[in-house]
Amino acid sequence: MLNEAAPLRIGVVGCGRVAWKRHLPVLKRLPGVEIAGVADLDPERARRTAAAFGISRWHQDARALLEHPSLDVVAVCVPAQSHAEVAVAALDSGRSVFIEKPLATTLEDCDRILESASRSPGRAAVGFHLRSHRLLREARRLVGQDVLGWVEVIRSVHTGFQGELPEWRKRRATGGGVLFEQAVHHFDAWRVLLGAEVTRVFATTRSCTSEDESAAVTAWLASGAVACGAFSQRTASSSEIEIYGSKGLLQLSFYRFDGLRFEPFSAASGSLGSRLVELWRLARALPRGIVESRHGGIYQSSFFEEWRHFLGVVRRGGEVRCTVSEGKRAVEITLAAIQSASLGKPVELAGEARL
Repeated sequence: MLNEAAPLRIGVVGCGRVAWKRHLPVLKRLPGVEIAGVADLDPERARRTAAAFGISRWHQDARALLEHPSLDVVAVCVPAQSHAEVAVAALDSGRSVFIEKPLATTLEDCDRILESASRSPGRAAVGFHLRSHRLLREARRLVGQDVLGWVEVIRSVHTGFQGELPEWRKRRATGGGVLFEQAVHHFDAWRVLLGAEVTRVFATTRSCTSEDESAAVTAWLASGAVACGAFSQRTASSSEIEIYGSKGLLQLSFYRFDGLRFEPFSAASGSLGSRLVELWRLARALPRGIVESRHGGIYQSSFFEEWRHFLGVVRRGGEVRCTVSEGKRAVEITLAAIQSASLGKPVELAGEARL
């Protein structure tokens, strides 16, 4: 635990899109935080990032950043194939580490990070920001209260248009493709929402200008539920999950401030009563939505909450929302989906339930 009065000094390794759009804007407005420096293999990008966010130090080499004597936390925002190298170095230096998803691209690299985290005095967390999303946390509470009854089916969609992709995002081996970049968020969310492990996966993918531009995934969970997901990085943006149970339907739309809706099977969808309930729900959610819009909307707010919680754990102790071992499980599911797409048949996942 650290001195509550002193600011936490954070170093960010990797100055690409996720650092610019998600993490650096959040870290700049979190109280009690100082961004001590950034590092990127491209020195011009590191320099531009430091200038844009008012950061005094920038480096081309992550090791130079780690030499900062008062650095407390390292954010690993490099391409996924390099996560292990940077995370292990940061953990071995005694710093707490936040690792963007996916944890790594191979199970061997996941295990390297696990080993370093087990012996480091620092804390380690994996950046599945949906775990900190207000709507997912509320949906998890409702599922736990048996509002849905027995859950039979989950339906997922996570899409977005990516124009010019960096080279690493075009290949599976370097952590690119829609399975590693987008579907992995929902693989983790399925586990969190139902409290059950994925046991088998069947996937098909479409590749055109890059590998795995679109994918369809069917997964079986230990609870007996079946999850079906459609993922693409060549369409309009959406991130939605629907959970179908014996008592009703729960819908989540992660980009909408009013994107959580429960519909019991006794309700007639589209009826006047149902529409009035929708209006009431919108009016009730509007004040919170206005507040969140000042900070980039509900989706961006999940990154703020993710960092707020993790830095609270660094300061005061407690449990992180996504451990390294849970991050490894999401990689196992993703690799099983990639293997299934290559083989054209379902793939069983090894290992016992970990939730």
